[in-house]
Amino acid sequence: MSSQNSWRHHVIPQFYLRAFTNLDHKLYRLEKAHWHGKWLSPRQVGFKPHFHRVPGRTITLEPMLDRQVESVLAPSHQRMQGALRFGEVFPQAERDALNRMVAHQLVRLPHQRTRLQDLIQQVAQARRIPLSAAELEKTTQLQHLRMISSLETRVVRDLTETVASFQVSFLKAGRGLTFWTGDVPLVIGRADPHTGRVQSSLDLPLGQVQTQLYFPLARDLVAVFHHGTLPMPPLRILIAKAPEVEWVNTRILANAHRDVFSAGKIDVDPALQRALMQGGARIDLDR
Repeated sequence: MSSQNSWRHHVIPQFYLRAFTNLDHKLYRLEKAHWHGKWLSPRQVGFKPHFHRVPGRTITLEPMLDRQVESVLAPSHQRMQGALRFGEVFPQAERDALNRMVAHQLVRLPHQRTRLQDLIQQVAQARRIPLSAAELEKTTQLQHLRMISSLETRVVRDLTETVASFQVSFLKAGRGLTFWTGDVPLVIGRADPHTGRVQSSLDLPLGQVQTQLYFPLARDLVAVFHHGTLPMPPLRILIAKAPEVEWVNTRILANAHRDVFSAGKIDVDPALQRALMQGGARIDLDR
């Protein structure tokens, strides 16, 4: 977590990003806009300048996020990794921490602030409440900061309950294979029961039976949330071979807004680059 005076406000926690670093504690960041990559530290990626600043004041939400969110989730994240690497079944005792980690990450993403601003604007218009652009931005920022200020806000609790309604299974990358993550580390997909194709978008609803959610936990681990629609036993840890790892990584790449991170150099096939540039984050991917 950055200090009160830092302008780097991480929307992807640094403790999470460290799980994707190499032996030199570096991440390979691939920028989708130019398909260029660079080795950087977790401190240098996954942030938006002044994103947690309280509007109209000189303080930020950073200390509160450190105390009430990241100091709670970071040790749980470490325990999850240990349990998944050295066991065959994920301990039920860690399931609640995983649910809260996923729920809070969904809420804290900049994309959700954009969606919240659209909602506030619609409500204001429906009630004929005049809001200037500056007032709309300030109101949205304050509301979003309240939503992410702890793991016990109403929005986070409600979303945690929704995540808890999924079954969860895990993929562990086989030897020599690496999962990626991105500036949008959670991928929500919906499978078409007729074609088997999966559309990926952060805007897809979580409540539908065909919805799946993929959350990379570390460079070798991915949590897969589903409603019993996948041939994956609950809480079981399955070894992912190259095709499965490539499929998950392609979804991560497609869903990322700008950056993808990995412990190893990312080389993207030119044909896939063209497809992603044409289809954006909503690209349909074969199962």
